[in-house]
Amino acid sequence: MQSQEQAILGRKFEKIMSLLREIASLVDAVQVMEVCRVYGIWCMVYSELYLVLGVWYGIGCVYALAQHTFIIWLHHFI
Repeated sequence: MQSQEQAILGRKFEKIMSLLREIASLVDAVQVMEVCRVYGIWCMVYSELYLVLGVWYGIGCVYALAQHTFIIWLHHFI
């Protein structure tokens, strides 16, 4: 029973591998590398953008907290 299941899984694995080989033969490796390079550049740009936005958001939060604290402090003394 177990050997039959292993044989079935082996055949399915071999079919998947042959399908992947066919896909790999159709796709040019240089094109894949170019797509990955462009995608990597965009990911780097977006991560830098999010870093800058995160810093500005953090500064805004600290500013709002300081302003809120100042208003509470001002109301305490008035």
